[in-house]
Amino acid sequence: FHNGRNHYLKDIDEVIASDIPYLITEFNGHMFPTKSFDTPERLTEHALRYAHILDEIEGNDRIAGGFGWQFIDYYTNKEFGSGDGICYHGVCDIFRFPKPAAKVYQSQLSKEPYLEVLHGNDIGDYNVGFIPAFHLASNCDYIDVYQNDRFVSREYPRRDLFPHLEHPLYVIDDVYGDVFEVEGYSKEEAKEVRLLGLEIASRGGLDKLTKADSWDRDLIKKAWDFYGKYVANWGSKSFTYRFVGSYQGTEIQKQIGPYKTYHYEMKSERTELTIDDTFDATKVTIQAIDDLGNLRKYCFDSFSVKAEGSIEIIGDQLISLIGGQRAVWVKTVKPGKGILTLENSRCKETIVFDVKIIK
Repeated sequence: FHNGRNHYLKDIDEVIASDIPYLITEFNGHMFPTKSFDTPERLTEHALRYAHILDEIEGNDRIAGGFGWQFIDYYTNKEFGSGDGICYHGVCDIFRFPKPAAKVYQSQLSKEPYLEVLHGNDIGDYNVGFIPAFHLASNCDYIDVYQNDRFVSREYPRRDLFPHLEHPLYVIDDVYGDVFEVEGYSKEEAKEVRLLGLEIASRGGLDKLTKADSWDRDLIKKAWDFYGKYVANWGSKSFTYRFVGSYQGTEIQKQIGPYKTYHYEMKSERTELTIDDTFDATKVTIQAIDDLGNLRKYCFDSFSVKAEGSIEIIGDQLISLIGGQRAVWVKTVKPGKGILTLENSRCKETIVFDVKIIK
């Protein structure tokens, strides 16, 4: 029912009699298919749809629960899939890497400190270069926001937007901090300058103003100068943002911003495998991670994958990362040592497996 503009759920009384149990058996899915390498605007909207519907479910005692469609992307028939035959309805991709929507779920379920920024701050990823807010999924009690080394604000979960979630999302829509106060503006003046700067930015810049816009020229100049200096940082190095969360006294932090380099992280779910009535198998993941600790989603680097000894590869031996990450499966063929080699022009990594027969 939810299409991004209307209310999130129909009124139950419009759907079913009041004395009948009610369970939402499917939501989102084909209403908003989303690829892991889509724009951050679409990925964030995907996550927000899940967050709002989950909030509505949690806030209504008549609703027994709800199933989002669905867990992972999957191959399907050509009539229902995307152009590659994949149905992109999952909160995780086809390799089970989480999209931002999955992090909404994780923030509600984690019993450990959890904080994830749902998108980056590269203005070239956004229409007219405008980022209206930062969205974070977290179970933290509060989050301190830093722009480079400048403290901006202490933020709290947005319970005004998600009143029923145990851990509401953080929606940080003001990164000015105390700059207006420092420069002697009253609260009313500061609000006017801030909102006008956002309005101009959302249109795409000063040249998008028209004769119908009756704001004072000095006010326009102030608003645009402040926005350019403290938000967009036009014409110079983009900001790095640091989000420092506190969860029951434990600190957790994440950063977003321009990166200098990146490396590959390769992990196997298991390295001890067995042979019983049939073969054993495990997943090996490859991720391109930058020096701020973030996935480089536009990294589509290629690898050759070679198996030796007691293992074989399931699938292709020449692969490319998809949205900065990829998974490879290996299976056992005989007892002994197995070696998996992943190689490209930037690296050569090996993972050693020990395969044993179950007697």
